[in-house]
Amino acid sequence: MAWTTFAQPSIMETNRDPYKWIFGASWNVIDDNGYPFTKLIDMPGSWNYQYFPTRLFADKYLYNHWSWEIAAAYNKYYSSKLINQETGHSGFNVNADFNFKYSLNSAKMKNRKRFDPYFSMGIGGTFRTSLDVPVNANFNLNLGTNYWISNSWGLQVQTSGKMGLFPEILFSNANYMQHSFGVIYKHDPRGSKSKSNFERKKYPWTREKQRFKRRST
Repeated sequence: MAWTTFAQPSIMETNRDPYKWIFGASWNVIDDNGYPFTKLIDMPGSWNYQYFPTRLFADKYLYNHWSWEIAAAYNKYYSSKLINQETGHSGFNVNADFNFKYSLNSAKMKNRKRFDPYFSMGIGGTFRTSLDVPVNANFNLNLGTNYWISNSWGLQVQTSGKMGLFPEILFSNANYMQHSFGVIYKHDPRGSKSKSNFERKKYPWTREKQRFKRRST
């Protein structure tokens, strides 16, 4: 008598959401030098940063690689740095964002268990004391990657372009860049029942097949 197996449970296991929430805290760098296409990595002359994490964010998984994210960050401007092509400005920057994120990870990618590159876009608001118009709405374009050290903990690197929505978009003095590096935590209320690719066996239904075989003999 032949034994049979059902593939549906395995398919369901593969298609389960990779997480419910991701929470993170990161250091962030504000590059607001006013040069849209040059001086992109001018660390000594244009980068403003703090020596402690000043950005918090939460990422909620939706469906089929898509998630949404909320984030808030604080930074300080130093008078020695270029702000809109000038020095001598000081103050602070507070921004909040809402983004939709798409993970580029797939079964065809190498090192997919560790690396999770993504891009995202959305809208936000920025309050800066160094501008004549301190409050601005901005459109966000973000590119980054997660690197998972374990099933729950990882690192995130991200670069963001924030474009002011008024009075001009491309050449507005409200445009700036934000870079961040931080620690992330993946939260899944299913606990140990939801195993990631680090723990999942190559043949998860071997025992079930053996039971079917024993019953058929």
